[in-house]
Amino acid sequence: TRYWRDWSSDVCSSDLVARCDRELAHCYVELGDADLALSSAQKSVDVFTTAHDQRRLTYASFELGKAQILNGDVDEGLSTLERVLDTAAEAEQKDFDFIMAIERRIASVLHTLGRSDEAVEIERRINSIAEILDE
Repeated sequence: TRYWRDWSSDVCSSDLVARCDRELAHCYVELGDADLALSSAQKSVDVFTTAHDQRRLTYASFELGKAQILNGDVDEGLSTLERVLDTAAEAEQKDFDFIMAIERRIASVLHTLGRSDEAVEIERRINSIAEILDE
């Protein structure tokens, strides 16, 4: 039983469950299931907020923003994505692939909202960065 307690405390930690919820949220967004995406993303955000784990909270919030948009809460989702972008851009170690994924999602939402001029500018910047990273 000691082995089981040690294993289960490691495997069933709230951190691991929250990371799984974040991945589930991503999958539910891809499958188009807004309710399950929102539920999973919110659980993940709640754990990482409580744990003050800013790095993981940023990734969980990205999934939350996508889920909010899928659920029809476009303005709230866009606001969430913009906060995620601000956090990711201010990080000491910049994850340009993640930043570009956020920007792509924001551009897509802006097109949907009829704000294509802003979206086109974001897409232009993304293409420039992609060229630089490919060199």
